[in-house]
Amino acid sequence: MTTYRQYRQSLVPTTMQRPVGQAFQGEIGDVEDAAMDRAKQSVKARFPLLAPPDALTAIGRERMIPQAPGESNASYAARLQDAWNTWPWAGTPFGVLRALYSSGYRNVVLAQVRGGVQYTLDNGGTNLLRWSNRFNAISPWQTNQTYTLAVGVAAPDGSTSASTLTATASQGGPFQNISPTISVTGTYVLSGWAQSAAGNNFFLRLRDNTTPANGVFTFFNAAAAWARFSIVANLTAGDSIDALFGVTTNGQAVNFWGLQLEQASALGPYSQTYGIADTTTLGAGALVSSTMACGLWETDPLSAYSPPNQTLWSKFTVLFPLPLMPPNWGWAGGIPASNSAEANFIRSLIQTWKPASSTCDRIVIQTQGKLFGYPAAQLWGTSGQLWGASSNAVWIP
Repeated sequence: MTTYRQYRQSLVPTTMQRPVGQAFQGEIGDVEDAAMDRAKQSVKARFPLLAPPDALTAIGRERMIPQAPGESNASYAARLQDAWNTWPWAGTPFGVLRALYSSGYRNVVLAQVRGGVQYTLDNGGTNLLRWSNRFNAISPWQTNQTYTLAVGVAAPDGSTSASTLTATASQGGPFQNISPTISVTGTYVLSGWAQSAAGNNFFLRLRDNTTPANGVFTFFNAAAAWARFSIVANLTAGDSIDALFGVTTNGQAVNFWGLQLEQASALGPYSQTYGIADTTTLGAGALVSSTMACGLWETDPLSAYSPPNQTLWSKFTVLFPLPLMPPNWGWAGGIPASNSAEANFIRSLIQTWKPASSTCDRIVIQTQGKLFGYPAAQLWGTSGQLWGASSNAVWIP
C-alpha cells in the first residue's frame, strides 16, 4: 500500500526531488498518514472485535453489558458483538440466564421464591453414570476387588467434592453397570479427573457384556496436578455397560473426581449427576424449565413472608452452585464476599436484564454440586439434601 509520504515524494517536480525537498514532502506526507491512521482507528473503535481494550469499556456502557472481573478482553468483545442477539430477550428468564451464561456462569438457576417454576440453561453435556461424584458404596456403584474411600477432598473445580481411593487389593476400585441395556451401537467415552502427589497408577475400563466383550482397559499415571483422562470404546446395543475405575497397586492412593460416560467420539463438557443419569439432547444454551419441588426455597425462612404461587417476575431467587467464578477466569478460591467485585458484577448484570417491576429476592451460593443435567427427580436444599447441604451464603441484592 502506498503511503502519503511515498505519494508526495513521487508527485513533486524535479526541483523537489533533491534531499531537502524530499524530506520536506515526506514530513507533510507523515502528517497526512497520521490523520488517515487516526480515522481508521476511530472507525475500528466502534466494532468490539477490532476495538482496543479501552474502547471496549465505552462500548459496554453503551450496550449495557459490563465486563466481569477476571474476564479476558477477547471474551468480553465476543459478548459485546452478540448484544443484538441477547437484548431481544431482556426481561425474560431466558434473557437473564443467557446474559449470565455468556459471562461464563453456566449452571445458574432462577427460581420462583415459593412453589413455582425453576429455569436454567442446558449445559450440552450428557452423563450415563449416576452419582458421578459419590463412589462410597452407594448404588449403583459396586465393588471391584477392595478399596477404602475418603471424601471431602479438594477438587479441580475449587470445591471439596473429590474422593481419595486407596486400593486394599490389586486393581481395587468401584464400577457401575449401566442398566437397562444401551440402545445404540457406537462409540462411548469414559472419562474422569485424577491426581496423585506420589504419581501413583490408576486404570479405566469400559466394556459391554457381549461374548467376547467389546471394550478397553487402560492404565494411566496420575500426576501431582489434576488432569482429565479418558478412554474410548465401541460398544454393542442390547448389552449393558460396565464402567470401572480404580487404583492399580495395593496400598497406593489416587484422588478421583467427575466420572462421566457419554455416547460420543470425543470428550464433552462434564455433567455432574445425582440419582438419575443426564441424557439430555437439548444442546448447550437451551432453556430448561421445571415445576420440581424445591426444598431450599420451601423451607428457607427468608421466603416465609412471600405469598404462595406468585409469578416469577414479581420476586425470584438466583442459585449459583460452587465454584462461582467461571473456570476460564481462574477459580475464585471459595465463596466471594458479598461486596466483592464478582458479587457486584452479578448483581449489576441481574439488575440490568430483569424486568423493571421485578425483585431479585436473594442470590444463593450452594455449598455442594453443580446443576448440569438439571432437572432431576430430587429436591434441592434443606428438605431433600440431595443436591448437597443448604446454602452457606446468601447475598441480598
